[in-house]
Amino acid sequence: MSVATQSVGEAVRPPEPVERFRSRVREFLVSNVPRRAPAPEDEGVATGGVHSSTADFVTAVKSYQAKLFDAGLAGLTWPVEYGGQGLGAVYQRVFNEEAAEFEVTSRIVGIGLGMCGPAILAHGTDAQKARYLPPLLRGDEIWCQLFSEPAAGSDIASVRTRIRREGDGWVVDGQKVWSSVAHHAQFGLLLGRSNTGVPKHAGMSMLIVPMNAPGVEIRPLRQMDGGANFNEVFLTDVRLPAEALVGNVDEGWAVARTTLSNERLAVAGGRQGNTSIVVPLIELAKKMGGVRDPLLRDLLVRLYSWDLALQELQATARAAREAGLPPGPEGSVAKLLNTRLQKGVADARMRLIGMRAIAWDDDDLVAAHAAGACLASPAASIGGGTDEVQRSIVGERILGLAREPAADTGIPFRDLPRG
Repeated sequence: MSVATQSVGEAVRPPEPVERFRSRVREFLVSNVPRRAPAPEDEGVATGGVHSSTADFVTAVKSYQAKLFDAGLAGLTWPVEYGGQGLGAVYQRVFNEEAAEFEVTSRIVGIGLGMCGPAILAHGTDAQKARYLPPLLRGDEIWCQLFSEPAAGSDIASVRTRIRREGDGWVVDGQKVWSSVAHHAQFGLLLGRSNTGVPKHAGMSMLIVPMNAPGVEIRPLRQMDGGANFNEVFLTDVRLPAEALVGNVDEGWAVARTTLSNERLAVAGGRQGNTSIVVPLIELAKKMGGVRDPLLRDLLVRLYSWDLALQELQATARAAREAGLPPGPEGSVAKLLNTRLQKGVADARMRLIGMRAIAWDDDDLVAAHAAGACLASPAASIGGGTDEVQRSIVGERILGLAREPAADTGIPFRDLPRG
């Protein structure tokens, strides 16, 4: 069923029996996706940056997403009237279980599916949902986030990108940074400063920005591993219509919190396909003849234990979504654990491979991937919210600890000192 023929307002269908759904998923995957080919260089996660993705790869991902949508398997927990299937979270779990054997990926479209789409679902108008969600689900339109700024990374509420009202629309001026897939995206969800006369959390608004709008410039950011996974985006006198606003004026922080909560869950796991990054590491250790170093063996056991704990956290989050609950602070716990896993796996892989991970032949994919993952692993403590921010959320919202003192509480944004 294509976007053009989908009926908005379609009645909710009775849920499909789970085992019948499982069979349908497997039939779809067998017909449309190659099986995973076990190999020593299998990292369990995608290596390299989305910026390095070729045009053919982007086309392949979008083609897969379109087939998924047309088969009634995209947006399993999303409302039917906006292109989803209206099913419980258990159906997404079943899909992930079946997909683990196949080469599926949500790269390129993952930010739209995991972060931007849920924000529009929660805060957008009916017209915005009808216009943007079906093509987002089908992969026809790619989305990115325009949140972080050079002077507002961990403290997102300190954004300075200016949003001002002009006539019936909006004008945006500013700079964003660390924007994944911005170079592939048709739309971005932008958080900007619309009111400087109130405290920083109270003066932001959220807008939908066409990435081809006049005044939008996208530049890749080069990383120390040679890749360019992210972009910086410059916005100069970008004019947007009134209906670009998501949520209410000056209440963009509420939309941002929804987006960030979903981002933490997405970053922490629940990926389509192989959701474990430890099992491939253990398989690599077996193929290399086992591990004699008792300290490395101990690290592998701890990583495996953390991986099991993360899977349980993911299952708890799925159960909460199935019960209709919004993402909560438990996503920060999962994100922290996933960060520890990412770094630990990168370290263990380097120790397992040894000197090959420092200097390798061109055809040694195992060593090349290990080195690349090691160089990229520190970013796990930053992407999706820094470890420090996540610990503060856990302390305040789960453990009930007092909030850390903030010198900017109650002060209008325009009166805050500039760094």
